[in-house]
Amino acid sequence: MARHAYRIVLPTKLALASTLLLAGTSLRAAPPASQDFGALVHNGVEMRVKAAVAVWNPKEPSLKLTLLPYVPTAKEVAALQSGEAPLFLHSGKASPDPKKWPSWIPFAVCSLSWSGEKGSVGSFDKAGIHLYAFGIGKEGSNLNFNVGPGKYQGSITGAVKPGSAIEVASKGADTLFKDKLSWDLRLKASVLKALAQ
Repeated sequence: MARHAYRIVLPTKLALASTLLLAGTSLRAAPPASQDFGALVHNGVEMRVKAAVAVWNPKEPSLKLTLLPYVPTAKEVAALQSGEAPLFLHSGKASPDPKKWPSWIPFAVCSLSWSGEKGSVGSFDKAGIHLYAFGIGKEGSNLNFNVGPGKYQGSITGAVKPGSAIEVASKGADTLFKDKLSWDLRLKASVLKALAQ
């Protein structure tokens, strides 16, 4: 996530407090910087991931990673943090690649849950995974994969808690009838706390 430095000329006692306030504000629902975090491929059509929004829900506990082919606005990040489905963010928004997706915007969501392994939060191998991909290979396509711990290979670096910077890496493939989804991801994000509690 992008961090912005601010220099403010204030009386000495106020300078530190102002700097901390600005730093804390930038961590809440700020849009992530544009990067290339890898790709998902559905039946030969590739979606490069330009942003990943990570939302932590301590009740389950689970970490939801929304993968987008564009950089979302702060308002869109806040909507995801509040539990809004990515599909509803895209009304009236232009496609990031009209040649691939003429009138829609694809996305993917990877949810890692430790509901049965609460003592193993942060371990990729101990997480149950729900991987959902929308509209990557064709308009309206919906691919849902629910797998138990150890089915997909990957790793998590960093503490899985609000405000923490994490890296999630995974490479693999799965099939659903005639549809094949493969991925090679190297995601970086700052963890946000779910607001819809």
